[in-house]
Amino acid sequence: MELKTDSLEEEVRDAVKKWRFRVLEKSSRLENGRDRSKVREISFNMFSTPFRPFFRKLDSNDTIYVSTHRAFIYGLRKCGSSTRALVLRTSGYDLGKHFIQSREIRNLDDVPKVLAKHRIGLVDIVRESIDRFVVHIYECLSCSGLPNLGESLCDFEAGVLQGVFEALIGKNIVIEKQCWALGNAYCGFEIIFL
Repeated sequence: MELKTDSLEEEVRDAVKKWRFRVLEKSSRLENGRDRSKVREISFNMFSTPFRPFFRKLDSNDTIYVSTHRAFIYGLRKCGSSTRALVLRTSGYDLGKHFIQSREIRNLDDVPKVLAKHRIGLVDIVRESIDRFVVHIYECLSCSGLPNLGESLCDFEAGVLQGVFEALIGKNIVIEKQCWALGNAYCGFEIIFL
């Protein structure tokens, strides 16, 4: 089911503002930005309980959509972190490039709306400069709602960002600095242009 796009841009802007405020408020109270202790054992059931209030409000089937994506991530964990990262980053990169080639994303202003429309997450471009961007994703498809697993999981989202920003601005490296699955309240990426 495709999300309605008529008012989506405004709804995404409002949701991002709320999340940004929530994250700033929470991180001012935390020493290391993490508010959840690491779990000892990781199970499949953990991957099927997303915390995505914005997307749940837009589509009551969001949990099914997210669970399907996360089942793939859970299965790839058995192949090792390098294989998982390669598969997910490549898939995300190809999707990011597709958004540009199909002209769904034409400029930076389109990025938050399109990534929300495709339920990847709520994108917040926090800082921009000539050689680097800082981007937060709230309600991330890959990990929002997971316990602190002690590892970042957002290779797919990093790939999408890399593909989109490469096509819009130029070659880059995307590094995930914060992740819900590390106990943070959002997923934070640094995009460094080469």
